[in-house]
Amino acid sequence: ADKGCAASRSGTLEAVERHGGVACSSFIESVSRVPEWVDWEKVRAGQRAFISRLPGCATVLLHVSLVGGFSAPYIAE
Repeated sequence: ADKGCAASRSGTLEAVERHGGVACSSFIESVSRVPEWVDWEKVRAGQRAFISRLPGCATVLLHVSLVGGFSAPYIAE
């Protein structure tokens, strides 16, 4: 997965450099770097929490929020 991300990011940077100018290229480069303060153990803990609760979240979104909000707004009230 990492190779694909790196290749995609590289292609994006090349396109920005060709068409977007220095400011766009500089912005893309700065947001592509992971900050030093990132605690990867906390990121992994968050990923595990998200994955473990995903089925319940998807059920609530499907049957309450999304359906009610988009197809029949008064159901969501």
